[in-house]
Amino acid sequence: SIVPVGSDGTIALTTDSGATHVMVDLLGYFVTPGSGAPTEGRLLAHANQVVYDTKVINQPLQPGEKRVVDVAVGATADGPPAGALLTVGLSGADKGGRLLLRRTGDKQSPAAPSIAYQRGSAISVPVIAALDPEGRVTVVNTGKGVVDLTLAVQASAVRTPELGALLIPVTP
Repeated sequence: SIVPVGSDGTIALTTDSGATHVMVDLLGYFVTPGSGAPTEGRLLAHANQVVYDTKVINQPLQPGEKRVVDVAVGATADGPPAGALLTVGLSGADKGGRLLLRRTGDKQSPAAPSIAYQRGSAISVPVIAALDPEGRVTVVNTGKGVVDLTLAVQASAVRTPELGALLIPVTP
């Protein structure tokens, strides 16, 4: 998740389930352009914007189905984003399986994210996805049952250098 940081550099974590253990890994942080940081890694943050939900359209992914999904949030005059940080949600599966996510037009690749899901469970997984020139990804349900899919955009890799914040990666 991408979360705002307080003026003192802290974040707030809460739970409504009672006492629990929490682990947070910092993968990077954003800085404003022009602050003397490098120019690579330009991302435009979004507030967990849901761009696709099979429950809303009442069309769960069928066994073996491939579906092309437009996730181009943050398009500029230079075109759709080149990539996106997505939260992939899977739920309502009647059997276990895997979901593959790849840039539309790409053939199968060992680097493509593969997300396992189980019957009756709900999971949410962050994924960095490369997008095709139209801003799309292809999702493939390799399972033997139906599953519901939600895609939410956390950030998009914009092609316009004047926009967005710079992502500074750090060791988790």
